[in-house]
Amino acid sequence: MKLKKALFLLLLPLLLGGCWDSKEVQNINFVTAMGIDYVNHNYVVYAQILDFANLSKQEGPSDSPQESALVIGRGEGSSILSAINQLYPTSQQQTLWTHVKAVVLSKSVLDTKLSEVFNGLFRSGEMRYTSWVYGTDEDISSILSSKTLLNHSALSTNLFDPVRGYHQLSYVPPIRVIHLMKGIREPGSTVLLPAISSSNKTWTMNNKLLSLSSMSGLYVISKGKNWGRAEGEQLAGARYVNFDGFKQFPLEINDPVQGKAVVYLTKPKPKVTLAESRGVIHTSIELGITGKINEIDHSSGISKEKIKELCKSKIKQQIIRNFELGKDKDLDLYGLEEILYRRNNKLWKKLPGHEQKPIIRRFELDQVVVNINVEDSNSYNLKLF
Repeated sequence: MKLKKALFLLLLPLLLGGCWDSKEVQNINFVTAMGIDYVNHNYVVYAQILDFANLSKQEGPSDSPQESALVIGRGEGSSILSAINQLYPTSQQQTLWTHVKAVVLSKSVLDTKLSEVFNGLFRSGEMRYTSWVYGTDEDISSILSSKTLLNHSALSTNLFDPVRGYHQLSYVPPIRVIHLMKGIREPGSTVLLPAISSSNKTWTMNNKLLSLSSMSGLYVISKGKNWGRAEGEQLAGARYVNFDGFKQFPLEINDPVQGKAVVYLTKPKPKVTLAESRGVIHTSIELGITGKINEIDHSSGISKEKIKELCKSKIKQQIIRNFELGKDKDLDLYGLEEILYRRNNKLWKKLPGHEQKPIIRRFELDQVVVNINVEDSNSYNLKLF
């Protein structure tokens, strides 16, 4: 009995020492965003570290809001890991990559080194596949140093929280790293990668323009690399046919005779039909969509039926025009090759050159049918109707 008590007392310190190697949060550098560039045959890795003490929004009004402090590290090397290792000697503390919420890739990486970057980046086991991912042709350190409005948390910018802005205005759909990696590995897939910029002509503080991040378009990724960029009106057709999670986007009607109106489009339901004949893929697109009238020129006397007619005509023109634009530049904005790849893989394999470049030039758009249901967005019907 005495022996058992003695053994218990000897083992007791071991049971109480389970956290001997734990580290305090303030003694660790958590990388919240990273950027990767490829310059002069070397990889350049940028690491953004935030001051977590100032992340939460201040309570109550403040005349001098306190910005969240952030630090940008830069490492360069012949490989991704060698560039990352260059950051450690001067980081002062242990640096962890398990909390990276956003990854920004330069155009040079998208053009030539996309597969190599992901092969090197995720072998460490620290990176997560759920991070948001973007492309840019601007200086990456400027993107990672973008400001916020007022005293909001640095984690509430477009870089870290793109979904809320996309739901309000579905300009470019955000995607995660796993989505991009899947598209790189699938030979018939096309990924629409958001392009991010730090320019701003809208918001000022103390009469000075703020450097704010924004979605400026998208890169079309296929066969493991970037094939080009689309922005502005070039995205209209893809928005109806190929955007995931589309919530709402305004369509402006400006007819010199009938009048003006703004209709918010939502709930697109595209149906794509493909048929092959002599090596040409004949394509038909049928789109069902809902429109809510948000603004109207009362003085014009424009009717609800006329608004519906003008919306159908403009949407159809956008789909046709954007298809032809993408086809001329080898940009498969509608993801038609992936539809063919999954529905008729044997035919896809027979088409020459399908392994090296997009085959969008083999598609012809034969028919576009648009069905739109126009609703009033107000709590009462306009007397005009």
